[in-house]
Amino acid sequence: MAANLPYVNQPRSVADVLSRIHTTWSELVGTLDGLSQSQLVEADPEGWSIKDHLAHITAWDRVPAAIMRGDRQHVAFGLDEGAYERIDSVDQLNAIIYERHRDRALADVQADMQQAHADLVSAVEKLSDADLDRAIADFGSDPDDTRPLRDKIEGDSYGHYVEHAGWLRQLRHVLFEQGG
Repeated sequence: MAANLPYVNQPRSVADVLSRIHTTWSELVGTLDGLSQSQLVEADPEGWSIKDHLAHITAWDRVPAAIMRGDRQHVAFGLDEGAYERIDSVDQLNAIIYERHRDRALADVQADMQQAHADLVSAVEKLSDADLDRAIADFGSDPDDTRPLRDKIEGDSYGHYVEHAGWLRQLRHVLFEQGG
């Protein structure tokens, strides 16, 4: 999911990972500055609102923390294992997330977003630097996933925030700054 990351080097320590999470989170949240509640729920031509992006980010933010607890990814997404295994693509999973959250109240989405982010930061703070290189499978989650945890954290948190911050700036410009 991570595209156009401002970082060329992988983080070498938990402190570096946390720094990237905090910096990109602040940038993401900053894209919302000055927007009203009605603007946060106004949909673009494809049907996604800023609120929908926030719910999406929240769903993915939960995954690394779940992995660090030893939970499987489907648990983080609130899906049973069979339903999760039938998903053919990330786009299909994202569509499920969208459908599940599109009618939720903005305040609920925002509260969940803050909680999921706090849970992620708390889980990362408990890691050792060596844990970043451990395979996802080593945490008791997804036994066949040999990717290092650092890659999962990047893709589902700070790399993901960068990606969505760009989309949110575009969405904000199209809907509200051009007279949308």
